Amino acid sequence: MLSVRRPGIKEALQTPEDREIISTKRGQITVLERAKLEAVAGDSSGQAEADYARLIGLRLSSDPS
Repeated sequence: MLSVRRPGIKEALQTPEDREIISTKRGQITVLERAKLEAVAGDSSGQAEADYARLIGLRLSSDPS
């Protein structure tokens, strides 16, 4: 998605940004409240991290789960 204008992405990011869960600026998304972001994401949260840990053997966060 680099160098691609995607109005739909901006719209999707607007709600969590308004709720101060994330911060955005051109080319960058910063997670401000990881727990809140995971709660909003529900079951879709964590699968990439679990796959990474399973395949590579390293944890991406300090989350003990």
